Amino acid sequence: MIRWFAKNDIASNLLLVAIVLAGLYTAFNKIPLEVQPSYDIGEVEINMRFRGASPQDVQEHIVNPIERSLRDLPGVKLIESKARSGSANIDVEAEDGVDLRELRDEVEARVSAINTFPGETERPEIHIPNMSNYREVLTIAITGELSETDLYKTARRVENELLDLPEISRTDMRGNQPLEISIEADDQKLRDYGLSFEDLVAAIRRSSLALSAGSLRTPVGSIMIRTDGQAYTQEDFSNIVVTAADGAQIRVGDLAYIKDGFEDAQMMTRFNGEPAIMIDILRAADENAIEISDAVHRYIENTTDLLPNGVSLSAWDDESIRIRGRLSTLGNSLIMGAGLVLLVLGLFLRPMLAFWVVLGIPISFAGGVLLMPYFGMTANTMSIFAFIIVLGIVVDDAIVTGENIYTRLRENLTPLDAAVLGTKEVATPVTFGAITTIVAFIPLSYFPGFWSAWTSQIPPIVASVLVFSLIESKLILPSHLKHLSTNRRKMGGFARFQKWVADSLERGIEKYYRPVLALAARHRYTTICLFFALAMAGLGYHKSGAIGFVDMPKVERYRISAYLSMIDNTPFEKTDEQISYIASCAEELKRELLDPGTGESLVRNIMTSAGASRWGGAGDPEQGFASLEIMPPSERSEPGPTNAEIAKMWQDKIGEIKDVRYLRVSGEWGSRSRGQEELNSLSVELRGNDSQEKRAIAEEIELLFEAQDGIQSAHADNQRQREEFAITLKPRALELGITQRELAQQIRQAFYGEEAQRLQRDGEEIRVMVRLPKEKRESMFTFENLTIQAPNGSVIPFSAVATANLQEAPGTIESLNGAQVSYINAQPKNQEVKIMEMAERLESEISEIVSKNQDISWVWAGYIKEQRETSSRYNWLYGLLILTLYGLLAIPFKSILQPFIVLLAVPFGVIGAYAGHVLLDITPSFLSVFGIMALTGVVVNDSLVLVDFINQKRREGMGVHEAVRISGVRRFRPIFLTSITTFAGLMPLMFDRAIHAQFLKPMAVSLGFGILFATLITLLLIPTAYLVLEDIKDYFLRPFWRWFIKPFKYEEENEANAEISIAEEI
Repeated sequence: MIRWFAKNDIASNLLLVAIVLAGLYTAFNKIPLEVQPSYDIGEVEINMRFRGASPQDVQEHIVNPIERSLRDLPGVKLIESKARSGSANIDVEAEDGVDLRELRDEVEARVSAINTFPGETERPEIHIPNMSNYREVLTIAITGELSETDLYKTARRVENELLDLPEISRTDMRGNQPLEISIEADDQKLRDYGLSFEDLVAAIRRSSLALSAGSLRTPVGSIMIRTDGQAYTQEDFSNIVVTAADGAQIRVGDLAYIKDGFEDAQMMTRFNGEPAIMIDILRAADENAIEISDAVHRYIENTTDLLPNGVSLSAWDDESIRIRGRLSTLGNSLIMGAGLVLLVLGLFLRPMLAFWVVLGIPISFAGGVLLMPYFGMTANTMSIFAFIIVLGIVVDDAIVTGENIYTRLRENLTPLDAAVLGTKEVATPVTFGAITTIVAFIPLSYFPGFWSAWTSQIPPIVASVLVFSLIESKLILPSHLKHLSTNRRKMGGFARFQKWVADSLERGIEKYYRPVLALAARHRYTTICLFFALAMAGLGYHKSGAIGFVDMPKVERYRISAYLSMIDNTPFEKTDEQISYIASCAEELKRELLDPGTGESLVRNIMTSAGASRWGGAGDPEQGFASLEIMPPSERSEPGPTNAEIAKMWQDKIGEIKDVRYLRVSGEWGSRSRGQEELNSLSVELRGNDSQEKRAIAEEIELLFEAQDGIQSAHADNQRQREEFAITLKPRALELGITQRELAQQIRQAFYGEEAQRLQRDGEEIRVMVRLPKEKRESMFTFENLTIQAPNGSVIPFSAVATANLQEAPGTIESLNGAQVSYINAQPKNQEVKIMEMAERLESEISEIVSKNQDISWVWAGYIKEQRETSSRYNWLYGLLILTLYGLLAIPFKSILQPFIVLLAVPFGVIGAYAGHVLLDITPSFLSVFGIMALTGVVVNDSLVLVDFINQKRREGMGVHEAVRISGVRRFRPIFLTSITTFAGLMPLMFDRAIHAQFLKPMAVSLGFGILFATLITLLLIPTAYLVLEDIKDYFLRPFWRWFIKPFKYEEENEANAEISIAEEI
């Protein structure tokens, strides 16, 4: 096939054009653009509402039945549940390899079969969570000093108009409460007329309805008949008639105050100090994040003047700024890297040869893009980064092949024979070199948790690009290089300069490298010992801790947030007051932090939310947060303060806040989970039933965390207790026929309310609730006047049939596989705090604290657990990788010992990777480690090419010492060029100071510097190691083998002689 394509220029060029055109079509039509990779979290999520229920009721009536039904479900790794006031959340985590769609269907079937849910519960929502559902492209803030209803109507109008735009298909409104018609009945009037809440609810259900009554057939056609009595407005419900006990007809409006508005949830969202409703704009599977952002900004610009007076629209947290910056950074790195590769090859090879070699980059990249949709991939930060990683590697095949063809052309072979022979000679090392590189990247797909979503984007692209690189170097490149002229008679200025550079390299090889290689070969044992000493010195330096290690590189984002949690039972008004104070401190900061060039504030917008840990989340009166939108450094006249410095200024202005559980200000990027961005934190999971002893242990661990240097705050989730009234029946109630269920139902109707019906109005679902007036629902004295209706219709004071005792109860109940758990979390002050080392140090102290109660156990949770799983996975994946590489090297060498020579380059590549971090003042992280893993497969390629060439020369009859020296000199240029082009391709990213590049730099530094350093080692260590191996064979292995095989040969000779004797006798 190589010869056929080399002979047929048209076929090879058609293949080239087909790959490029197919790649371009796929890039512009099949690959959506997003900021971060979207992925399924690996679980099935169940959400269920039980409005008005306490966490204990939710646990008993929802969580426990669901957990029991799923307990023996195959493919489930664990079941994690949370019971909160009014809702349950259950996460069913799947084992690796389980089809999530099938698991969801099985979960739905089992949950649907449960028939013990209370009638007040709502249908469970069961879905597979995907991170795209928690990452909005950007958010629109609708602000204005309007009534809550008018602001909501404006926001709903804006949302509908956004959904009409062709670029947008998904939105999510937050910061508002669900619509509700509340019928607040006067309990005294109800008693006067002998009515109960149930009578009122029944009257509404009877009177407010619209039913189809069939159709009437007439000579002109069929006419539909329907009753139209559905109440929709406050006035409609007010006019519904109720029949009193004495037969009197009373309007509902005479018995109750009717409010057409929103649910009474305590939450307030503000944007720049004004009431606000936020609309998240999300990306669907095939939509482009940048196009969505552009469409939203156009809409804001064109719509502002058409809105009611005092209403304004603002863009908030625009993720497209990040992706534009990252695309710009990565695009510039890609272009500059390709330019540097072309420059390097153009200087050290013939310009035309360099051109055909570099042409392999767009061809291979087009092939990689072509296969992206088949892997379900999008264009995002990590997938684009994968192209940069492979930029310098992709030309390795073409460099080795092209350099060998060029050498054959200079030997006066026919162009076709030179192209075919030059390609075939290096086909084995080039192919296995690509395979080893692909194999080295594959483990990145198998890391657990957060890392998997990021690193798994790299292997498919690297593999696709390298496969098409092999196709290009074997089927397209030879047909072009056979036309290359080796005798240049007329040369211009650049050609002469290029020839001087190339000749200088050759002279340098002869003048410096050849004698150094000869010296190293003569003193090979000394050379090996020197390299071993270097390896030990590098290992010692790393183990000393001088180089340091962080779990994740420090990356700033364009937002700084302050998260507030008040002590238990803090009223909403107090939380809102503190959030307003935090916002006022941010306003001061906004006035002080100005860009000196433009005078514009570095703080652009301030968004706050009281009553929720994240705006739009479940109402929680003790939680709140505030966020600042920061001007990107790329738009400033000078860098100015970092996010960490701004966060520190804000924290100092806030100072101490009374009655606060914790306050954390963060401006750095960490892992992001379910829409919340968190710094790396310590998290302890306590297992055991809730008790006073368990809470005491949690408090002791909390104090232990707070005593550590570098910890900003700590809090125990199970310490959050709420007060509740426990209602119990008196004996008198049973005599009157009042059961616990009837009592609970009537109290629920009074305080939470009874849902009379749900109606659809203007496309909105609205709940109609009947309950006591708000002032009575918020007073403990209501129980004194509350009456209970007995089955016989008599009305009895509450105090006669029941008692209400105030007690403490958990605010949230968390379970893991049916066992109750609670968490103690501690947040570090900044990314410089070594969380993993702190966890190691505290383990014994935590174990000692927990050992006080034998019924309680503990494990690390969250970040620590995930990082330990990552480290453990890395260790065995790396071991498996080394074994796999050994097997792949043993196949072409047909030797069990020579692969060890090639693998000697690996530890020195690691030393080079860490040396690069030291030179660039970058603290190694897990991304650095991932880069080292990928580096392992790349650094063996040069050694593979060199050892294969030595073996070729020996097969041609050359002595081992001469073969080593000749191979080192002949392979110097391709080895040097493959390494320097890989480094050049990564260099723009490694030295980029933009925020967008910081997350990716550690991996690029590991690859770039590791390959560069390993190349220097390869050119001396590998030849000397080859000679040492031959010495070992000559002095030990071959004599041992001759001694070992001699008895078997003696027996064979005797058998042969016996056979000859028998034959002679015959």
